[in-house]
Amino acid sequence: MALEAVISCRNRETGAVIEVWRAEDLPGSQDTGESKPWVTRCVEHGEMRLHSTRGQASVAARRPLLSCGECFWEQLAEGKSPVANEYAAALRGLYATTPKAVFAAVAVSVLTGCRDDLGEARELMVKEWRLLHGLGIIPQAPPPKLATP
Repeated sequence: MALEAVISCRNRETGAVIEVWRAEDLPGSQDTGESKPWVTRCVEHGEMRLHSTRGQASVAARRPLLSCGECFWEQLAEGKSPVANEYAAALRGLYATTPKAVFAAVAVSVLTGCRDDLGEARELMVKEWRLLHGLGIIPQAPPPKLATP
């Protein structure tokens, strides 16, 4: 008997089919052990992501822009992504797969010149955010409560 995905859904926006599998049943998936026994797989691109629960995998399956870096890049290249800007585009699939905490760490590191003194990091971040918004590179303005002195 051939094994089948537990869930298979087509996204209306991208057309991508994302499947949810038990990691042990998906041919070609790595041994995940007990911590992440669920896998989402983009049928078109073959990209796989590990998940701790079936619920997490099911949510990811319905959001292919988050579960497949190639789907995200294709939408970004077509100007269809809500986060489309030239910097996100320059990062290609890396933007879709990099956790927000990593971007924050890189931003603080660059803004502070890799110094141990992090006191200026917040002010520099808000200042750069305002500049990028003012230039039209990013549509989201910093909230007024982030005003710098």
